[in-house]
Amino acid sequence: MQIKQIVENDVLVSTDLRPNETRALAALFRAGALSRAALARDLGLTRSTTGALVLGLTEAGLARERSDGTDDEQDSEGRVGRPGILVEIEGNGGFFLGAYIGVNWIAVVTVDLAGARRASASRAFAGPGSTPEAAVDIIKELVAEIRSQLPEGTRPYGLNVAVPGFPAADGVSYHATILGWHVVNLAELLGNAFGDDFPILLENDANAVAVAETYRPQPGKDDEDALVILIENGVGGGIINAGRLHRGRLGGAGEIGHLRMATKVLSSTRSARGGWNPMSAKMRCWLAICT
Repeated sequence: MQIKQIVENDVLVSTDLRPNETRALAALFRAGALSRAALARDLGLTRSTTGALVLGLTEAGLARERSDGTDDEQDSEGRVGRPGILVEIEGNGGFFLGAYIGVNWIAVVTVDLAGARRASASRAFAGPGSTPEAAVDIIKELVAEIRSQLPEGTRPYGLNVAVPGFPAADGVSYHATILGWHVVNLAELLGNAFGDDFPILLENDANAVAVAETYRPQPGKDDEDALVILIENGVGGGIINAGRLHRGRLGGAGEIGHLRMATKVLSSTRSARGGWNPMSAKMRCWLAICT
């Protein structure tokens, strides 16, 4: 069972695509649809090479072409080309599952290769006092319900499970204080539930929200910075720094709700005249979170 914990540069899907094919799909995902000429410029490749890429992706069922109803752009000699054809991702080329473990409910959603939501389902969940095994059982039921709504024979590329907690010191188990879970090996439980059906990725829920807010970068904004505060039954946060998820030294960057302030840290925020220095307190809290 290929289950991944929170590790930098985790990649959910392992495919047989060549690097340029992966780059082409990423460019189409950002733009929505591009002409072959525009795709060639984006990738820095010749039109003939790009044409071969598009043909391969189309034959693999990952991309498709459609007419945009206009003439293609002119070449360098001013000759008009064939009627404009746009290349776009074929949504049915792949599906991805996402599960969220909340305090009062658990939800599962599926999106297609183009990033469009195709189906979703949820169940009430008893949160604190519940067991991790019960949560996994609900996820398994919801995944089966979702898969029944997808095209016949569809095999999801992977499942991302968002957890209201963070990795323990062993790097394998999780603490989910708001649920009363401590040192819970969710990877093992999920592996027993799904076997080798598809890869699974575990992620902190606030981090997942932060990635979702910035997962479709626009040209010139790939180095975006963002801070997302998740307020539900608890408080959490996710930090995107230069387009990358920032985890911090201990993997809990942004986890405001799990921050423990020592007495000596609080006392040091008082000014030399014995008064409270709120700016110093805020700065120390922020540094503790980010590092």
